[in-house]
Amino acid sequence: MSAVEVTFLPDGQRLRVPAGRRILGVVLAAGRPIGRSCRGAGICLACGVWVEGPLSPVAADEAALIARRSGPTARGPARWRIACLARIEGDVRIGTDYW
Repeated sequence: MSAVEVTFLPDGQRLRVPAGRRILGVVLAAGRPIGRSCRGAGICLACGVWVEGPLSPVAADEAALIARRSGPTARGPARWRIACLARIEGDVRIGTDYW
């Protein structure tokens, strides 16, 4: 498995991780705060993050959660994804509205 680089916005903290890891685990490994009221079960919207870069395709369960979001799901090249469901496939940039 190849390593990829994750850059956290807005401060630019970087972390190298194996490709295929879920965003939630990577955020927690970086010591960043993230909502996770369902404890990563993929049934709430708490761990939504903004991501630029290659991720796993949006599966039906994640698409259903994204559809429940009341705000925008895109900001330029960044897409709003559910961190406990999406997997990192290449170098990405991740941000939230509260970091």
